[in-house]
Order: sequence, then structure tokens, then C-alpha cells
Amino acid sequence: MHLKAFVSLDNKEVSFNWDILTGLSMMLSRFLPIIAMIAMATFLGEKKSCPFGLGTLRIDTVTFGFLLLGTIIIIGMLLFFPVAALGPVAEHLAPMPFGG
Repeated sequence: MHLKAFVSLDNKEVSFNWDILTGLSMMLSRFLPIIAMIAMATFLGEKKSCPFGLGTLRIDTVTFGFLLLGTIIIIGMLLFFPVAALGPVAEHLAPMPFGG
């Protein structure tokens, strides 16, 4: 039994072209972002660094450490607390066990 959506794939020539095109699209969608990230990292690595001033945040200070720790804690809370808050709500809305 043939499904109507896949009838054209019975032809060996069409199937071969289909395999080639899907393989190429998977390779492009997999490796093109990787190549773009490597190119961006290369351009950022070649960029001249600016001297430290009043507007720069140095990464070897306690302030940077606290800002980084606070960001990690806030992102962690934003990821965890919605699930923790929805647990009791889902339990309240669930049907009572044993028909009670």
C-alpha cells in the first residue's frame, strides 16, 4: 500500500535526487552555523583591545565576580521557579484519587 504523499519517491531517480538534496541540506544546516561562529570568533580575536577607562568593566575584580554570580543565580531561578510554582497548581487541578 502506497501513501499518496510518498508516491513520487518510488521512482529511483527521484529518490536518489531526494537523498542527495536532503543530505546536502542537513550538512549545510549543521556546518554553516559552526563555520559562522568560527569566523565571528576569528574577527573578534583580531580586534584591537581598548585601554581601560571609566566605562569598562574589568574581569579581575570582585564586582565582576558578584555580577556574574548574580546573573547565574537569576537565570537559574527564572528557569526553576516556574516549574516549582506550577507543581502545586497542577496537583490542585488534578482529579482526586479514588473518586473522592
